[in-house]
Amino acid sequence: MRPTPMVISLADEHPANVAMFLLDDRGQILFYNTAAAKVASLQPEEILGNSINRVAGIHLFSAEHSSFPHFSTNNGTADCPPSIHWKIEPFGDFQDDRARYLALGIPVSPIVESAAVAKDSLHHLSKLANKIPVFVALLDDRNRFLFANQTAVDFFGLQPAEIVGRPFAELIDHEIDQRLLKFARRALDGKLARFETTRRDRIGRDRVYDVLLIPNSGQTEDARTFFMIGQDITDKRIAENALRQSEERHRFLYNKTPVMLFSIDAAGRILNVSDYWLDELGYTREEVIGRETTDFLGYSSRREMNEKILPALFRIGQCKNVECRFVKKTGEIKDTLLSAIAERDGYGQFTRVLAVLIDIEDRLIAEDALLESEQKYHSLLENIAVGVYRTTIDEPGRYLQANSALAHMLGYDSVDQLLSIPVADLYVDPAERKAVIEKLMEHGEVKDFELRLRRKDGSSFAVSCNSRLHRDEKTGNQWIDGVIKDITERKQAEENRRQLEEQLRQSQKMEAVGRLAGGIAHDFNNILTGILGYADLMLASVGDGNPLRGDIQEIKRAGGRAADLTRQLLAFSRKQMICPVVLNVNEVIAHSQNMLGRIIGEDIALRVTAAPDLRPIKADAGQLEQVLVNLAVNSRDAMPAGGELLVETANVEFGTMYLRLHPEVADRPYVMLAVSDTGCGMDAEVKSHLFEPFFTTKPKDKGTGLGLATVYGIVTQNNGFLHVYSEVGIGTTIKIYLPCVDEPPSHLRDLHPEEWPRGRETILLVEDEDMVRTFAKTILQRQGYTVYEATNGGEALLLMQKIGDQVDLLFTDVIMPNLNGKELYQQLRRLHSGLKVLYMSGYTESVIGTQGLLDEGIHFLQKPFNIKSLAGKVREALDD
Repeated sequence: MRPTPMVISLADEHPANVAMFLLDDRGQILFYNTAAAKVASLQPEEILGNSINRVAGIHLFSAEHSSFPHFSTNNGTADCPPSIHWKIEPFGDFQDDRARYLALGIPVSPIVESAAVAKDSLHHLSKLANKIPVFVALLDDRNRFLFANQTAVDFFGLQPAEIVGRPFAELIDHEIDQRLLKFARRALDGKLARFETTRRDRIGRDRVYDVLLIPNSGQTEDARTFFMIGQDITDKRIAENALRQSEERHRFLYNKTPVMLFSIDAAGRILNVSDYWLDELGYTREEVIGRETTDFLGYSSRREMNEKILPALFRIGQCKNVECRFVKKTGEIKDTLLSAIAERDGYGQFTRVLAVLIDIEDRLIAEDALLESEQKYHSLLENIAVGVYRTTIDEPGRYLQANSALAHMLGYDSVDQLLSIPVADLYVDPAERKAVIEKLMEHGEVKDFELRLRRKDGSSFAVSCNSRLHRDEKTGNQWIDGVIKDITERKQAEENRRQLEEQLRQSQKMEAVGRLAGGIAHDFNNILTGILGYADLMLASVGDGNPLRGDIQEIKRAGGRAADLTRQLLAFSRKQMICPVVLNVNEVIAHSQNMLGRIIGEDIALRVTAAPDLRPIKADAGQLEQVLVNLAVNSRDAMPAGGELLVETANVEFGTMYLRLHPEVADRPYVMLAVSDTGCGMDAEVKSHLFEPFFTTKPKDKGTGLGLATVYGIVTQNNGFLHVYSEVGIGTTIKIYLPCVDEPPSHLRDLHPEEWPRGRETILLVEDEDMVRTFAKTILQRQGYTVYEATNGGEALLLMQKIGDQVDLLFTDVIMPNLNGKELYQQLRRLHSGLKVLYMSGYTESVIGTQGLLDEGIHFLQKPFNIKSLAGKVREALDD
């Protein structure tokens, strides 16, 4: 122990050869001086905490006695006088509550008288008493002061002579006097007495005193005395109160703070726990205090506590943020974070460990959620179909992060390969990167910015970029986060949509022209039928030498051109009525080859490359021939200095990619008809208007602008499509694709027969136009037929009531007032089931067909017609 100031003063005032021991209430040594070490029978390090009886070598102390006789280590003989004289007195050290007795060992010399020793001791004790800052006085059995040290004199504010001999009742308050009387009687009876009292000092402050009454062990029955020792403990009490309040606050905080607190001893046993600790784990205090800490730990944490945490605490004195799993009373696990510090006593030994537990269940849940979120983000990043990246903003820019989709989009095998490529190297146009950076610097973000990037193989593709500029406020670092989407298909779709919109506009134009053509075709073709028909009759009636023959032929040629114009108007607008048959395109080319040769002239070489085993198609042979003629004329005009015209056919099937890029194309086999020339070619502007009606690059009055528009109309009317390939100065290729059918082709009739068929059957001719009716009747009668005529449907019905059984063929116009040709035939057939019909019209308005296609089994003669076509169609209808 560390000696108090009082003990130090006591040791200093005794002679150097006097052994002094300070004892507790069991006679254990708390302090000793240098002289005591010399008389002890033990080593110096063994004295503290040992019994005075063992040190002195005799039985000096007994806890059962309150006063002790004097002893000598040797009772003495003539040859060996006593060597040490022992004396034990009650002792009070107000700064160390453990000190109860003072043992003195005084060496005895044969020459020194005991009286001298006593006198010398008394002198020293008086001197010591006057120096110590404690109230010390000796009183007799009538409570009179026999001695008072300097502190006591100062306490009463008197001189020493004014105190000695006076009873304390004259010097102190009545209340204190009564208490002192009570405890003085105990001291006179040989018992220790101790009490506290309060006395106001000279300046009016209440002071607290600790008073100890000690019986004088050297008293006799006739002269009983006692010592009174007092000390001002006001400051001590203030400190104790402050300490108590501090401990109460600490206890309150310890138990009320929402943190799990506990303390354990050096053996790991729990000394104390906070209320929150108990609440969180569900135990009572009685179930916890004194038990091993490991009793409340999970298995893994139990090993951690025994093998790592406690050894570390006792080695370095603390541990921080160690994860521990505690077991609740319910058996559930509670995850915590342990921090602890170890306390040492005055000898440096660990006494206890103070620990705090932080509940980390929410944190672990949050960490698990964060980990799951990161995993989902990583999974999303890796599986998303768009490219995600983070780059620096400097030049040329570095990829900091990218997903696999972006790497594959750019043609790289892995993200690592992409991260090594400067960002600027991936831009096709450096100006686009500059524009992106400028927008980011100005607005902080870029939305739906379209640009082109370069793949690893050098190819380029279109992307849409969305980026945002980020800045770290602490470091000032900047970076770009962004998303890139491959918009190649979208661009292609937009182009397809543009083309479809263009086709729609083209179709609308054709529809408008078709309405115009349909509006005039009926009446105009009736007129042309009369003109061309009578021109043929006139030519048949005049000889070759007749000067009128040339004029008549010019009339016929002019009418023919007018008829062609009307037919082309109806054809490109898909208003012309057609009669498709299963045919082989190679046969149509073969039948038309001589005619094509005459059209293009001798300066242009015609070459035909026909594919063997060409699949059949279903189309109107006359229309297909018109397509060939129109394309040949167009190519001829593109080669004024001569060249080559190539006509090719082939079987074609389209792949998945082509079908995806061209949704208007059906997934089926096609026959390709290609017409190529080595002419002047076309630029993009001309190509964009190529199939528009009335568009022409020829000089005024040199072309109608209907040739290719007619081709387009015919192809689409037959469920086909076409593509144009052309380069200025090289030439043009137009490829026409028509769908195949699984039927065998019909044998093609001669499209230009030389003879006019004849017959002897009876025909009912119904036509509201007099000129057409008269012309048709004349020709049919010349060809041997019997002809009855009617101007409308009603008249025809009445006539059939008379001659119905004689009529073999109804030859009727389609468009007539009140009752059209089809309705007329339907009524007549109910009465005459064997009646056959041949329709004629310049424009049918879909009465006998749908979308320009004749209904199955229908025979039709297109106006204007000539003698040959009339005779041929009548014979065909009768022979069917």
